[in-house]
Amino acid sequence: MTDAASPLPAGARFNAEHGGWEVSEHDERGERHGECRVYRPDGTLSLVCHYESGVLEGPFEVFHPSGSIARRGTYRRGLLHGVVTRYAPQAPGDEPLRSCCVPAGAVEMRIPFDAGRPGRETFHDREGRPLCSDGTPWPPIPPGLPEGVEFDENARCFLERRVLDEAAGHSVASWFDLEGKRVESLEYRDHRPAVRTWFDAAGQPREQRHLDDAGRLHGAYFKRYAKEESPFTDPRIVEERGVCERGRAVGRWLYLDADGAPVLVLERGVALDDEALAQSIALSPELSTMDEAAAWAALDALVAEQRVREALCGVLRLAGRTGNEARLSAFLAQHRPPLGDERATAIAHAVTSGSPTTLSGVVDALLGGGDVAALACALAARLPPTGTAAREVVEAALLVRPDHAPATLSRALLRANVGDRRGALADAELLESRSAVGAEYVRELCRVAFPTFDFWPARDPVSDPPEPIVEVAAEQPLEQVHRAIRVYATRLAACRSALRAFGVSDETEWLPPDTSALLPDGPIPLEHRTATIEDVTEDGTETSEVEIDERLSLEGRTAIELLETARADWAALTWLCWSAGLERVELPTELRPRERFAAAVDRATRRCFRTYDQLRTNGLVSAKRGVADFEWEGRSVSSLVPALARMAAREALEVRAMFFWLLFPENLSPFQNDLRRV
Repeated sequence: MTDAASPLPAGARFNAEHGGWEVSEHDERGERHGECRVYRPDGTLSLVCHYESGVLEGPFEVFHPSGSIARRGTYRRGLLHGVVTRYAPQAPGDEPLRSCCVPAGAVEMRIPFDAGRPGRETFHDREGRPLCSDGTPWPPIPPGLPEGVEFDENARCFLERRVLDEAAGHSVASWFDLEGKRVESLEYRDHRPAVRTWFDAAGQPREQRHLDDAGRLHGAYFKRYAKEESPFTDPRIVEERGVCERGRAVGRWLYLDADGAPVLVLERGVALDDEALAQSIALSPELSTMDEAAAWAALDALVAEQRVREALCGVLRLAGRTGNEARLSAFLAQHRPPLGDERATAIAHAVTSGSPTTLSGVVDALLGGGDVAALACALAARLPPTGTAAREVVEAALLVRPDHAPATLSRALLRANVGDRRGALADAELLESRSAVGAEYVRELCRVAFPTFDFWPARDPVSDPPEPIVEVAAEQPLEQVHRAIRVYATRLAACRSALRAFGVSDETEWLPPDTSALLPDGPIPLEHRTATIEDVTEDGTETSEVEIDERLSLEGRTAIELLETARADWAALTWLCWSAGLERVELPTELRPRERFAAAVDRATRRCFRTYDQLRTNGLVSAKRGVADFEWEGRSVSSLVPALARMAAREALEVRAMFFWLLFPENLSPFQNDLRRV
């Protein structure tokens, strides 16, 4: 209540909701009904609004402290509805149009509301002209455009929004150019984009896409092309029509001439995801074992069942295996649109440069007319590198384009991955004139990944450390050294056996050595367990849990991966034998301390840090800390490509872990996890 001396009207009551003193009419139930006025404490009018049975309804006005209008609009059933207009301040202390980003010259800001949902804000000058963000007026609205269009500065178009069914979230947004011609529309259903249409200069639809909830093509699709923009090699084709399912073209697609008559009819078949495609006979090892006639018959059966994507993969494989380029070309012509090189290249680039690139996505792009050689290489890269399918698909790429450097590089790497070093180097020769960088990479990979397994400490002698170090010694007993040697020997024997499975002969110079002499009782069990280690420190005995994992996972490993493991284990084994005082790999009868053992440990630690830092920061941290670069396999670590840097890091870690294990008798295995943290 107010007293007689108050500047407020008699009967005013404070209303926390409106933040002021209220004078309002009420109905017989005591609810606000009719006009409501709200005042500031100094008695100036702040708000005039209206209620019906306690709910805001009808026009309202908000006033600046100076007394001029600040805002004006309408409520419907308690929600803002229609245009709410804000007015620029007239005196110091009045509220601003907006807290920031107000265009120069703006005196009004209008916001359309639809049942409480705000639309786009627009600013207006003193003449009522809507303004762009830089303060310039909108372009003139062409005659004939619907009332209430907005100017979209980004698109430089006028935009109309129409609500068709508010409850169903059904609306349409249409864009018009500066001449008033419709150029695009977007239909929303359930408030989600559902149908997008583009229009030609005559106002006729030239492309229409139906979309699913994720924005992918789903449903009917068509596109008409102007003669100068047609991507097709057949000049008669001016229109394509078909159906998409979750972003993939499926079923029958029509390619029409200017009269709407079919020029070409293609069967795109059913859509497949990665899992279904990977399990198909078209990508299984079984296809490589079938005779040619039976294989072509199996692929024809896939086409008859509309499993065109699977058939495409199988045709690539079989053509690559048999060299039947004519059969491959016929299939591609029958199931792919005839696109020009520019469009085919663009499709392939969009897929191969995207992330992530899926197996099914590559096949979709192939079926959609993308560059065959590039996409065949991408397909091969997503198949098991040791299987026949990847190599056959790459051969198909070279059938289509014999001089395609990426396909030659892919074949070289696939050959290396199955131990065909000679074949990989032959491809490097072919690459020389097309991609000198690719040829050099293959040669370096073959030189490093296929090593000579001699006594490596003999060719990498330990020199004095660059600065004084703490002297340490090997503390593991002879019995444990024997066991560690047998662990490495068992792992190397497994790698050798896996490499032999690729058809590598026993006489191959890079095959890991036969370690059976180190295993008089045969391979030993490789442990995987958790153990408790006791460390004696200045503060007493401390215990810690460590995981020991000496196992090897060989299934599906490439020859390069097997050799990477073998060379890391061989490096650790040879340095272990060196630490025992030996000049070759054998079981020592006694342990003879090395004079430069501490220097070897220090060097191994520095090299491990340097190689991993090369992978992680390109050597920046090492440079800051003064950790020197060093040569590995005839190359400075700083110059290694990532694939070779990973090999160097793996080898350095194994050697360091072995040395750390040797230092303390309480350590149980070089393969315990606390010794392998980088």
